[in-house]
Amino acid sequence: MVTRRATWMMVFALSLAASSASWAQEVKDKPAPKKAGEPAPEERLGITLGAGYSLWVSDLKFESRSATQTVEYDMTSESGIEIFAQMEVAEEWSLRLGGEFLFGVDIKTMIGSLSAVYTPLDLMDEPVDLHFRAGLLFGSHEMQDLQGDFNTAVGVEAGVGLTYWIDEYVEGLGIQVEAMARYLKFDFDKDEAVTESDDEVGGFGVRFLAGFVYKF
Repeated sequence: MVTRRATWMMVFALSLAASSASWAQEVKDKPAPKKAGEPAPEERLGITLGAGYSLWVSDLKFESRSATQTVEYDMTSESGIEIFAQMEVAEEWSLRLGGEFLFGVDIKTMIGSLSAVYTPLDLMDEPVDLHFRAGLLFGSHEMQDLQGDFNTAVGVEAGVGLTYWIDEYVEGLGIQVEAMARYLKFDFDKDEAVTESDDEVGGFGVRFLAGFVYKF
């Protein structure tokens, strides 16, 4: 009787040990629950910040005459910096808000932009992204020594860009280049003293960007 009871107890103990080992392995393989407020692995906010060198090529030549002075600007481009923020709103789609600060000799232009960005996921292989962008422009333009002012302007732009992600060095960091076709024209509101002048600057042109982006 004692031997049979001891045998059954040994069988029960071995079965319990095997079940415990199996349950422990399942717990080990199961991923740990995500703590409240803790982002999931590889999860990003979908927000991208960027800054870079911007070059705008357009018809910026201007001439104005009055009884006391003649002012001439013989320029076809301005350059400066652009900073922007981009937020994902749907798969492959983002909204981008940017600001450009462009300068020439005695010329200054500030341009704000609001645009939609489409980044198809299946066109390029990692670590390169191709995107298409189109949107509205809002700008102001100044030239020194003019008797009159340029009106604020609304325009449009559309183009394409490439981003090369250098995550192996800094996670989330990328190099971006972009080329845009742009239409932005500033009408000139001359003073009464001006006897003759051009009516506008700008119009159709192209704009290039080269800079860095960081994705959160």
